[in-house]
Amino acid sequence: MPNILAQLVLYSWPLVTWYLFKKMQTGPALVATILLGYLFIPERVGFDPPLLPIVNKHLMPALCALVALMIQERHQAGIKRRAARRNGGPASSETDTVTIPTGPSARKARVPRRRESRIMLFIPVIVGVLILNALMAWMTNQEAIYFSTRVIPGIRPYDIGMLVSAQITAILPLLLGARYLRAPEDQISVLKLLAWCGLFYSVLVIYESRMSPRLNIQLYGFFAHDWIQHLRDGFRPIVFLAHGLRVGIFMAMATLAAAVLARINAGGHRWRWLLLTAWLAGALVMSRNLGATMIAFALLPVILIVPTRLQFLVGAVIAITVLFFPLARGSGLIPAERIVSTISSVNPSRAASLDFRLRNEDALLQRANMKPISGWGGWGRGRIYNAETGRDESITDGVWIIVIGEKGWVGYLGVFGLLCLPAILAAILRKRYALGAAESGLILILCANLIDLIPNSSMTPPIWLIAGALWGRLEQASARSREDRPESGRDRTRTRRPNRPPERLPGGQAPAPQRRVPPYPAKSAPSNT
Repeated sequence: MPNILAQLVLYSWPLVTWYLFKKMQTGPALVATILLGYLFIPERVGFDPPLLPIVNKHLMPALCALVALMIQERHQAGIKRRAARRNGGPASSETDTVTIPTGPSARKARVPRRRESRIMLFIPVIVGVLILNALMAWMTNQEAIYFSTRVIPGIRPYDIGMLVSAQITAILPLLLGARYLRAPEDQISVLKLLAWCGLFYSVLVIYESRMSPRLNIQLYGFFAHDWIQHLRDGFRPIVFLAHGLRVGIFMAMATLAAAVLARINAGGHRWRWLLLTAWLAGALVMSRNLGATMIAFALLPVILIVPTRLQFLVGAVIAITVLFFPLARGSGLIPAERIVSTISSVNPSRAASLDFRLRNEDALLQRANMKPISGWGGWGRGRIYNAETGRDESITDGVWIIVIGEKGWVGYLGVFGLLCLPAILAAILRKRYALGAAESGLILILCANLIDLIPNSSMTPPIWLIAGALWGRLEQASARSREDRPESGRDRTRTRRPNRPPERLPGGQAPAPQRRVPPYPAKSAPSNT
């Protein structure tokens, strides 16, 4: 059971947020609020208000950051209004006023239109589709599921609000990142904070790999998961997260972030970032996470050696594969048996665990195909139960099988579209938007987490924040590209000759038409000399 310190850390996070926003700029403060909250607020602590989602370590940091940003914007707007009053002018808003001409020339005058990017239209459209999908799930899942010893209720109108609010609060870090992490320096801030948080966490990882995963017990009074799952030829660190697998993927993200900073030579300290990359890679190996280690070591050469253009291409290929993974998995395009046999040659126990997961996913995917459009909804209706006793016989590990079982194909494409589309759009629009190595590295970090979503349930606030930062960077680059683009032909100012009547000769005859002079000099005749 969580002790008083665990409760205190959660409920004092608004004070931590206030301190971070007071000492840091807006972008780094936002990243630090969400990252530190994810890493140090304990699991299984929170409160469940009626008609609202659970306020825990996944919601509290994003909610505190949202309130801090709203207060900060209101304070800055007040400062601008007071400065305008002191200068004797009217209080101006963020957008400049446009003077609209009046009088006879008003119809011919063109009011300059504000150039806005269409990139950010993807997010509200996808969110709207997810809301409609929740309504469709209610319409198709009103019937209850009966067993001999239990009854699983149908989806009620009350559950629609719960499904929508849970989805909105889950993507809140994405919305904040898309709004406040648009500038190129904000992308660097995300990378630096990932690397430095990974450095601090690596000390705790090394400690628990040697002394056993006991920090959560010593500080917060409980263990966040099953102890038996954290004995992998030694101790698997869990620190303050929900599972040791999440520690592994976070250390992989931190390792890749340090490699990106070394690639772009951030601050002129390339060798320092390379040493940090090596240290974090060693801590990742000591965390005893085979999957995260393989992902990190596969992407490290891509970040350090491969040209930026190919990095965008690799990110787009990974994103497209993850986006349509259920289709490839169901049609047999993924060589599951070959993957199991390959891992078996390295670690037979891990191969047996993966084989069990794949067989379980086949059964869950078969049940999800019974309602492929909007899924089974909540209450565990998409899981597999014993027909006689009603006992739950399924184990859902991968996020993809959980999402497609609950939300169907519409919900899966919506949720994973928010995560995968930035990598795809960046690869397509790389030249037009002048994206560089920082953006390609951040995309590869996002892709590392996307790969981990296939076997594990590691959809956490950092991945939403990184995806939001990429959405915001694309939006800013798109707006700047549209501003630099020359006006279209119909918007240009054309000078026309006045329509004056032709002058007449003294005899009343019209003048002969003038000969048109070519814009280039005529060729001269060959000389006879």
